[in-house]
Amino acid sequence: LPNIAIAPSSPTACSGGGLTLTATGALTYSWSIGANSSSIVTLAGSAPCYSVSGSNASGCTNTAVFCANILAAPQLSIAGSNSMCLGSSLTLTASGAATYTWNTLPLIISPTINLLPMSMQVTTVTGTALNGCMAQSTFALMPDTSCAIVWPGDANSDGNVDLTDVLEIGLSFGSTGAVRPLANNGFTGQQTQVWAGTGSTGNNRCHIDCDGNGTIGLSDTAAIIQNFAQNHAFRQSAAAGNDLLLKMSAVCEEAKWSYMDIELKPTSTNTTNVYGLGFQINYDASKIENGKINIEYPQSFLNTGTVIPFRKVDSGSGACAIVRTDGAGINGSGRFVRILFRPLPGTAGSTLAFTVSQGLKFSPDGSVTNLNPVTGTVIITASSTGLSPLTGEAPITVYPNPAKDKVYFRGTDSSAINYTISDMTGRIITAGTVNDSRTVDIHQLQGGTYLVTMEQSGIKQLQRLIKLN
Repeated sequence: LPNIAIAPSSPTACSGGGLTLTATGALTYSWSIGANSSSIVTLAGSAPCYSVSGSNASGCTNTAVFCANILAAPQLSIAGSNSMCLGSSLTLTASGAATYTWNTLPLIISPTINLLPMSMQVTTVTGTALNGCMAQSTFALMPDTSCAIVWPGDANSDGNVDLTDVLEIGLSFGSTGAVRPLANNGFTGQQTQVWAGTGSTGNNRCHIDCDGNGTIGLSDTAAIIQNFAQNHAFRQSAAAGNDLLLKMSAVCEEAKWSYMDIELKPTSTNTTNVYGLGFQINYDASKIENGKINIEYPQSFLNTGTVIPFRKVDSGSGACAIVRTDGAGINGSGRFVRILFRPLPGTAGSTLAFTVSQGLKFSPDGSVTNLNPVTGTVIITASSTGLSPLTGEAPITVYPNPAKDKVYFRGTDSSAINYTISDMTGRIITAGTVNDSRTVDIHQLQGGTYLVTMEQSGIKQLQRLIKLN
């Protein structure tokens, strides 16, 4: 009789998994499941045992039986609602196994997963039991596209409140839609009716109406300021890019206003199709008079019309952005923001450092490019000889002081300021009138001390000015 044997592909098999059985010892075979080949592939657990009859060349037959050691596969289940408002976050929880892997990019290995479905979505989880057996389960999600959940301040609905949300307001400036019921700026999910159209991230435009009044405008930045740095989901990283440039005098005087400009470098690869710029700034608040730091957005290559000037200044830090509202990017470089500051009396002889980081370039298509950080340091000097530190605001003043190339005049109102610059003997070196620009070029003056006489609306002011070489 032929000596029939059955060899399995594995000594154990998971229920429902493939199992290969191979018979040897004969010329022909006949299996209990009807197959006539030497090998068969079957689903483990579909039958408790398998038998095969084999015949040799003499026509003699014999039979062998194999009973598989079947391991139980995990019985997976997924808990969670399969209906939610568009843009609302949903948590799914898998159970029935020891470990779980979700088919996301990147893969998430966890019993739970948070999703933000924007359309019909089918999610699959693979569970592995302690015995090594695996099983899969799927869950279909269908968001209700007639409603959405708005988190005030998260205008682009990426889960974070940051400077990129200012961009969204600029891209959809003036758009209108349904007023959000019971709207407030608290950072909670608030249900509303969806609007027509989407923002740059593909999310419904109702998210950009941060204050819920039915119109996208400057008032929506209040929610960004209130909820800045809050988050409720995940977000993608921006692409990498080039430098900003920080321009400031080498020295400044204690108790007197000075300034620094932040520019987009002309050598940067990011000077085309600019729709907005943003950054974070950090400084030593212990060397600045309380509340004496201001952020201004003067006319620039970027500020040529209606813009959104965003500023959130705290003690020692600030978040700033300027975004256009006309839907058109612009090519250009140079200064786009001026930061005015006044060092504390008694800080002479120390240095004051400013760090500009998390720079962002916004494009009209909603894309964001990172700009590398930059740091600048200024030396604080004592007040000019013969002049006492200011104890209050002068009605008319010239700054920075000391200065090298340009000075700026600040007055009581927007009317013209007449000025003369004289040397210490009283000889007039130059004179003129400043209007909107408030700027005078002094680079041609020799280094030294000068007297500046200013007059505006009947008010006269005398100030000593130090010109640096």
